[in-house]
Amino acid sequence: MFNKSAKLGMLNVPYKGESPALTDLLGGQIDLALLTVATARAHIQRGTLKGLAVIAPARAPSLPGVPTFQEQGFKEVNWTGGWYAFMAPAKVPADVAARLVKELHAIGEDAGMRKTMDDLNITVNWMDGPEFAGAMKHDMEVWRTLVQTSGVVIER
Repeated sequence: MFNKSAKLGMLNVPYKGESPALTDLLGGQIDLALLTVATARAHIQRGTLKGLAVIAPARAPSLPGVPTFQEQGFKEVNWTGGWYAFMAPAKVPADVAARLVKELHAIGEDAGMRKTMDDLNITVNWMDGPEFAGAMKHDMEVWRTLVQTSGVVIER
């Protein structure tokens, strides 16, 4: 999204995870990388990496000095993050599903869990099944459009 929005013509180099990308970034083999806050935070705070931007609607609480892409004028570059979803088989009885949802909400409200999530820069946004299905559909359309306009070819 950033490459397209900024018209930079950068080359995307796929990595098998953040660790190899971080190693190459710290070693100077690549010029920049898209990393999670959890991976980059310590290096940014130490000064071994410079945080250029956060892809989110708001700054990361653990990196308040790193602006968002939107703050820097890149309005198209806004991603709310990945999904963490609790799923159960479709045939789970309604009372069991309701109990699971209740217990998951309780876990999410636990102070220790909230601190852990904050430290990882994970914002919990509870959605019920239909609302989550709508969010998934929306995000899939955003990514489908991005892939189609990028010229990326996906081999099947």
